[in-house]
Amino acid sequence: MTLKRLRQIAAPPRSPIAPGTQQQWGKVEEAVGLRFPEDYKQLIGVYGHGCFADFVWLFNPFFFGYAMGARDYSTNVKGRLKALEELRLKWPDDTAPFPSWPTPGGVYPWGTTDNGGTLCWLTVGSPEEWTVVLLDDDLSERYDQYPMTMTEFLVAWLSEEVVPRTFPDDIFPAELPLFRPENRGTEIVPMSASPL
Repeated sequence: MTLKRLRQIAAPPRSPIAPGTQQQWGKVEEAVGLRFPEDYKQLIGVYGHGCFADFVWLFNPFFFGYAMGARDYSTNVKGRLKALEELRLKWPDDTAPFPSWPTPGGVYPWGTTDNGGTLCWLTVGSPEEWTVVLLDDDLSERYDQYPMTMTEFLVAWLSEEVVPRTFPDDIFPAELPLFRPENRGTEIVPMSASPL
């Protein structure tokens, strides 16, 4: 139901870039050692790789060649987890109060923002119970936390029902379309060629 509402707000592409298959998801989850929420897998299947409101980028395990930062999923995720953990250990009072995954209940990144912020799940409970944590670009003590799934968050944010403190004030009104696929100068490679 939430994905249906998201599709109404931000039309998905007719041909998503790197949507993944059920078999590929199985390989990713085995490689990571983690089962992902179904709404994330469905969202990637419908939207593929791209950006919401020219600001929120999804981490897509099946896409290689990100325009921002590291070129592949594994490097993006590992880099953000490592940076968060290093900062949390070095300056515990100046970072968000969450350990990074694989610590039980730690945060796990599912996206990034155009200004360098990190969008995460708080991995407490089953994957369907994971909630959203937004970390600012410095991984500082400033963060937003929402008791909703990532798809629920995207719907609420694009509808301006939630206004994260870690996001700039001038995102809306955003240019249409609200979702843009991104494949400039990139290649799509099978998961086996981009190991976690």
